[in-house]
Amino acid sequence: MDAVTITPTPVNEPVGSFAPGSPERARLQAKLTELGSTPTEIHHVIGGQHRRSSGRPVNVVQPHRHAAVLGTFTFKPTTTRQRAAASSRSGSPARTRRIRASPSDREGPR
Repeated sequence: MDAVTITPTPVNEPVGSFAPGSPERARLQAKLTELGSTPTEIHHVIGGQHRRSSGRPVNVVQPHRHAAVLGTFTFKPTTTRQRAAASSRSGSPARTRRIRASPSDREGPR
């Protein structure tokens, strides 16, 4: 059998039980309530710059509860697409690295 059958212990963060009544669960529920009560304005990042468009606002909602709005962003497809296309043609640092990389490096991990 080639599969790993023993799940390794996570080392990047503490493991909590999140059982009812536990402090981990209380902290998690408090944070979820906080995030749900203060919607965030989400900006477009184009060419490394945060930009706002004057398009129509779109709500970002919880996947299991669509009435709970987590944030909003503006949607103006033409302007945003034009800026993104112009940014990619302008020689952004990421694009420049991709162009200078060898073809095998551009493909990414296998």
